[in-house]
Amino acid sequence: MVLAESDATVMFEGTRYFSELSIDALHVRKTARIYHCPKRGYGLYLDLFVNGNSKNDAAVLFAHPYPEAAAIAGRLCFLYGIEIVE
Repeated sequence: MVLAESDATVMFEGTRYFSELSIDALHVRKTARIYHCPKRGYGLYLDLFVNGNSKNDAAVLFAHPYPEAAAIAGRLCFLYGIEIVE
């Protein structure tokens, strides 16, 4: 199943970031859990739902990253266990 598609992803420090708008809203839920990265800033964990199964904390959305990571503002990255196909 494809969760997100984009021709305009951003690579930042070896991680691929998708626009928040590129992910299918039916398969994602923002959580109240906060993620902190000393280089990127604070983000919200996202839970993913596929075929009745959930994967908690499967992605992180950086709405307002640190200035040095401005390129990922409004973007999310998938964490371990999510395959990214180019």
